[in-house]
Amino acid sequence: MDTALALGVTPVGYVDNVAAASKTNPPWEPDSLSSAKALNTTGNIAEQVAALEPDLILLDGFLADQKTYDELPELAPRCPR
Repeated sequence: MDTALALGVTPVGYVDNVAAASKTNPPWEPDSLSSAKALNTTGNIAEQVAALEPDLILLDGFLADQKTYDELPELAPRCPR
């Protein structure tokens, strides 16, 4: 997510591992993410991503199990790690 934001691109959805672990948004989270959907890490990530109809999926390997990792390319091109 940091790389996309640094390039001026706001994702349609994201997983914030800091927010997921702390149960609150970190103070450094930019206002530009207010238009993006925070994905629920306890829910089905692939279904949530599909609902957003992304053009590209940027994925950190540690955020997805193998099943989810394998499902995502069916939705949109995926850039692994």
